[in-house]
Amino acid sequence: MILTEVAMRTMEQLSQLTGYRPVAVVGSSKDDQGWRITVDLLELSRIPASSDLLGVYQALVDEEGNLMEFERKMTHNRGDVLEPNGA
Repeated sequence: MILTEVAMRTMEQLSQLTGYRPVAVVGSSKDDQGWRITVDLLELSRIPASSDLLGVYQALVDEEGNLMEFERKMTHNRGDVLEPNGA
């Protein structure tokens, strides 16, 4: 599978498991265990939308695009400016 297919399938699987709507893929990498895909999911919709609560989820996906594990890493408001890791 190519990265775009893996990413789309990961968003669908996370949405089915959590009940949250996927917003965007915000990161990806590949290692000897498979694909690591990071996705923002909408956990709480608010007005204005910039204050929506997003959960950042990291998933491990095998070569066929099957979700093997996932973890919620953090939450943030949609309008927050997030610093990259290690900054």
